[in-house]
Amino acid sequence: MVGGKPSDGPPPATTVPEPKNRTSPPVAGKSGGRSKYAPKACQECRKRRAKCDGGKPSCSRCLGREIHCVYTTNDDARGTAPKSYVRLLQARIGILERILAMHSIDVDASAAQLLEQNTALLPSTNHTGSSLDELCDAFEGTLALDESLNFDCGGEPRYFGSTSGRLAFQTLPQIPPTMMTTCNHDQAVNLATQAWWNTGYMSEDLESHLLELYFTWEQPWFPVVDEALFRSSKIANGRYFSPLLLNCIFAVASRYSDRLEVRSDPNDSNTAGMMFLETAEALLSVDLKHPTITTLQSVAILGTVYVARGCDAAGWLHQGMASRMASDMGLHLDPRRLPSRNGMTEEEAELRRQIYWSLYSVDKLGASYIGRVCTMLDFQGAVDLPSQTSSGQEGEASETAVSCTLLVYLQRALSTLSQILEKILTNLYAPKRLGVGGQRQVFFESSLLMLKSWYYNLPVELRPVRSGTPNQFPQAYTLCMVYHTAVILLTKPYLPSSLCSQPPSPASGPVTSYSLIAQKASALHLQAAKQISSIGDLYRSTFGSFRKSPITATYSVLSAALALLQPPPQGTLETGSDNGRMDQIMPCLQTLKELSESWTPPRKYHENLLRVMQNQDSTPDEVVPSIYDTPPNPLVASHIRSEGLLYPFDPTSWGDTLPQLDYSTWLNSETSHSPSVTEGEVPGRPSLDSWPYSGLDIDIDGLP
Repeated sequence: MVGGKPSDGPPPATTVPEPKNRTSPPVAGKSGGRSKYAPKACQECRKRRAKCDGGKPSCSRCLGREIHCVYTTNDDARGTAPKSYVRLLQARIGILERILAMHSIDVDASAAQLLEQNTALLPSTNHTGSSLDELCDAFEGTLALDESLNFDCGGEPRYFGSTSGRLAFQTLPQIPPTMMTTCNHDQAVNLATQAWWNTGYMSEDLESHLLELYFTWEQPWFPVVDEALFRSSKIANGRYFSPLLLNCIFAVASRYSDRLEVRSDPNDSNTAGMMFLETAEALLSVDLKHPTITTLQSVAILGTVYVARGCDAAGWLHQGMASRMASDMGLHLDPRRLPSRNGMTEEEAELRRQIYWSLYSVDKLGASYIGRVCTMLDFQGAVDLPSQTSSGQEGEASETAVSCTLLVYLQRALSTLSQILEKILTNLYAPKRLGVGGQRQVFFESSLLMLKSWYYNLPVELRPVRSGTPNQFPQAYTLCMVYHTAVILLTKPYLPSSLCSQPPSPASGPVTSYSLIAQKASALHLQAAKQISSIGDLYRSTFGSFRKSPITATYSVLSAALALLQPPPQGTLETGSDNGRMDQIMPCLQTLKELSESWTPPRKYHENLLRVMQNQDSTPDEVVPSIYDTPPNPLVASHIRSEGLLYPFDPTSWGDTLPQLDYSTWLNSETSHSPSVTEGEVPGRPSLDSWPYSGLDIDIDGLP
C-alpha cells in the first residue's frame, strides 16, 4: 500500500528474521541501536535486500533517504489457510463489495453508523427479535397426542400446523379414556408381535454378531437408530425397540456378514438377509396402520436394504415414506420450537434431530445416485444440528460401538455437506435449473468456495490421515469421498462439450476458445476423481478391503471412474498419459469388485465399466459397437482375465480363443450356409443375426 494511509499489520512477534550473514547498511537519520525485524518489508527494502522496520506510513530507511515507501498488498500465503482458499474468499468479498457499490451503499459509512448505534439499539433489538420469535412460534404448529386433534390414536404424537384448523381445539378438555377404545386392538397386535419375537428363533451369538456389525459399520453413516436407547429398550421392551426394527437391522447387517446362516442360498451373497427382509415386510403391514418412531426407523433402513439388492424403485419409495413420516411426527421442527413436547426427554429430542438429519443426508445421496430431484429441502425444516453435549456423555462411549462424540462430528459434517449438495442439485440438475450465463458462473465460484470452506473446517478426527497416520474411523474415508463427489457434480455441467473435445486440425493453430471457468472446472473434475481413487487405496491399505464399506462409496467410485475415462478436452492443462489415468482407474475397478461382495449395484457397475473400457475407441457411426475392434490395453486385459471375463480376441482364431462362444447363432445364420463358405469354416468377422451377450445389458432394477 502507498505511504500515508495507515493499515493494521500483524504484531512483530510473528516476523521471520532474515539470514544472519546479511547486514543492512547504516540508515541516515536513524538513532543508534539495532533495527527490529518487520513482519512485512516495503518494496524498496525488498529490492535492496535491506532490513525494514515496517514503519507506517514510511519505514525509517525510506524516510531517511527521502524515498517513496510502498508496501505490497499481494498475499504472501504464509498462513495456514491454502492460498487458493484465501483467493476465493478475496474474490467473493470483492464481488459483494461491487454489488453494494452498484446499489450506492457506502460500506464504511454504514459500518460506522452501526457501531455507533450498537449500544443504543441492542436492548430494543433483542426485545423485537424475541417478540418476533414468539409470533413465529405461534404459527409453527404443535405435537398432538390428544384425540381431539390426533384422530389417529396410535400412541405417537403427530404434528399439525396452523393451516390444519385443529389448533383451535387445543383448549378443549381431553376425551375420557372410556371413549378411546379404537386403540386397544392395534396395541394388542403390537404386543402379540412382541410376544412372538420373544419366543426366539435365532441364536444369541448370531444376534449379537449382526448387531455388532450394524452399529460398527452401517449405523455411524446412517444413524437413524441410537444404540444406547435401542439396547436399553430391547431389554425393557421400551418404545425404541420393536421386532420390525430388529429385523430391518438384521436384514442390512447380514450384507456385511460372511456367515452362511444369514443367506437363503449359501452360494449367493445377494440372498443375505432375505429371511429377515421377508419377516420385516410382514410386520410392516401392521405397523403402517399407526406408525411410531420405530416404524420410521425401520422404513428408512429398508430403503438401504432394497438399494443393496439393486431394487432402486423400492429403495426410493421407502426413503420417501420415511421423509413423510418425519413430517407427520414433526421431526422437521426442532423440539424447542414446539409448544407441546408431551414430556419429551432430552434424549428423545436429540434422537429426533439425529433421525431428521440422517434422512436429509440420505435424500441428497440417493438423489445423486439415481439422478433425480431431491425431495427433502432445507427450507422445509428448522432443526438444529446434532449436539455433542446432548448426544451422550463421554462415559457412555464404552457402551456403544463408536464414540458418541465421533458420531456427532460425522453427522454434523455430512449434514452441512448435504446442504451444499442440495444447492448443486437444485441449481444445476433440476428441471428448472440456472440458465447459461453470468448467473451460472457466479454460482460456480460461490459453491466452490462453500465446498473448500467445508473441507478447510473439517475436524481432524474426520480426515483420512491424522498426524501422519491413517485414520481408524472407516466412515471418515467415505465422507471425504462424498466431498470429492460433490466437486465432480459441481464441475460436470461446466466441462467443455464432448463435441469440442475432438483434436483440432493443424491449420487451426493453438486452441484459445475455452474460457477460464471451463479450464478450471476440467482441472478440478479430474483432480477430484484422482483423490477418490487415492482415498480408496488408503482405505484398502488400512482396512484390507471395502467388504464392510457403506454402499455410498459405490456412487463416489463410479463417478471417479467415469471422470477418469473421459478424454481431456482440448485447450485444458491436462497432459497426462493414458497409462497414468489407467493407473487411477484400476483401483476404482478393484474397489467396485470388493463392494460387490456386500452390495449388488457395484457388481453391475464393475461389469459395465469393463465393457465401456473395451469400447472406448469405437466410433459413433457403428450401429452395434464391437469389442473386437479395439486393441487391448495391457492393464485392462490383465484385470479382465483375472475376472474370467471375455476380452477382444484374434478374429482368425475363434475356436482356439473363445471355446465358450455360442456357435448356434452362427450355425443358424444365413452366412454359414452361403456357397462361398467352406463347410466348417468360421470367418473372422461374420455378420451375426444377434448379439450373443445381450444378457450383459440387464438394468439394475431387473436384478433378482
